[in-house]
Amino acid sequence: MKRPNYYIVRRLLQKHVSLMTQLSLLGDMGIEIGILNNLNLDDIALDIIGFPPDNTTEFNYSTDPAFFSPVKRTDFENRFCRDPWCWLAFELHPADIDGFIEKLYDDYDTLILQRPHLFVLRDR
Repeated sequence: MKRPNYYIVRRLLQKHVSLMTQLSLLGDMGIEIGILNNLNLDDIALDIIGFPPDNTTEFNYSTDPAFFSPVKRTDFENRFCRDPWCWLAFELHPADIDGFIEKLYDDYDTLILQRPHLFVLRDR
């Protein structure tokens, strides 16, 4: 039995891989289309699976090089970064999509057990 929204996630990742291939080919020719790189189809797939949002941009750091401590935010246990999955998606090949999707769902299951506080809705 397939996981919830499996086929939607699969289609997004197929499009992501296709887009990354096209961007690579264009880049080899010296053509850059930045807006296509900002579609973040892999990120949308993570949203659909249920991963918490990446909140690392909320960890603002001072622009003063002499001051490297976080500004405002101190609840580091609530920090969540999607980079490990996005890096894997960046190098994904068409033949590896189904295995990657299973990994995403397995990682999601593990994450919700290990860090359930990330899935609690909070007032903004």
